[in-house]
Parts: sequence; C-alpha cells; structure tokens
Amino acid sequence: EWVAKAYGGWERGTDARLPATYAEKPEYSEAEGKVRSPARQFLMGFRIPDYHVETSPVADLAQHVFFESDYSLARRRLLHRLKFTSVITAFNSATDTGLMKLYAVPTPGHDREQIRDEVLKLGEDFEKLTDAELTAYLRQYQVGTAESVLRNDTLNEEVARSWGRYGDISYLAQTLERPLAVTRSEVALFAKNYFVKDNMVVVATPGME
Repeated sequence: EWVAKAYGGWERGTDARLPATYAEKPEYSEAEGKVRSPARQFLMGFRIPDYHVETSPVADLAQHVFFESDYSLARRRLLHRLKFTSVITAFNSATDTGLMKLYAVPTPGHDREQIRDEVLKLGEDFEKLTDAELTAYLRQYQVGTAESVLRNDTLNEEVARSWGRYGDISYLAQTLERPLAVTRSEVALFAKNYFVKDNMVVVATPGME
C-alpha cells in the first residue's frame, strides 16, 4: 500500500542508450587528472555495449571473475603475485553505462603502463582457470547476489539496477533462482572482444607526494 501510494503514479521514462558515436571504432585513450588524491591512482575502463537481458549474464560474470571478486584475476595477478598495486578492484560499473572499470593504487616504482599491460594479460589468466575454479567464481557470484538482497541498502541497489537496465526485476529474480547460464567460451570471447588495448580508457590521478 505504501509503495503504491508513493510510486503508483510513476512511469518509466525512455530507455537510456549509448550515443551513436559510441559504436564507432574505438581507440586507446588516456588522460591525467588535475585534482590530487592522497595517493596516485588509476581508473581503467573498457567500453562495453548496452546491457540486455540476453547478453548481461556474460558481462556480469566476466566482471566478477576479472575485476570484482575478492579473488579476482586482477587481484591475483597485480596485488598478490606481482605486488604492482596495493588496491585493485571493480569501480562503479553497475551505474556507468558503457564502461566496465577497475580502480588501482600502484605500489612505489610502478607506473600506469606497467599496470595497464598486466591488466591486458588477464585474458591469458582466464584461459588457465580450471573448471573447478570457474565453477567456484560462478557460485561466489550467485551467493553474493543472494546475500545482497538480505540487506535493505543493497536490496535497493539490486532492484534499481535490474529495473534501470531491463525495465523490471525479472533479471534479478532469475539470477536468484538459478546460476547464470554462461559458458567458459562465452566469457573468453567477451574478454577477447572488449578487454583489449584499443578499447581501453585510462585516467591517472596525481598523488599528494
């Protein structure tokens, strides 16, 4: 009753779509920020197409495996193995149409080119994953989504994301009901098409030092 009273007259606006120029052949872009942060940091993004119910499961799992998981391929390579970064994680990809992004804070002596080049090798790391590891990522994604709807703040985020992208909450409901129907080859193809240098945007923010 409260929802009907508060939102009953609300009507969905026109669907947000990426501008036509976004579909043109991309090229590598980088920029240097002007506002300093406590530490130097990088935002690295890959252009991706509009979200659709049919294609989103692949994009969602790719983001989880490559950037978002606590044990993502990015963290395994750049944080744990190479120690090129003190932080590396997904960044606001759920709310920024057209870009799948990660945020990185470099350790002393490592520059944007080094980190960028290592990020571009994550597709090789994906190819080396065992079936058991990929299944573990898939289950982690499923459990994380289920846990997120148990708290009001993250429930609101999940509902808003499903509604905003697809027009209703059916995508969220489907994700909760069953694992994403995504194959290894689909994620590998997604990475091959989108996680490449010509499709990359890098913004470096200067530190206080």
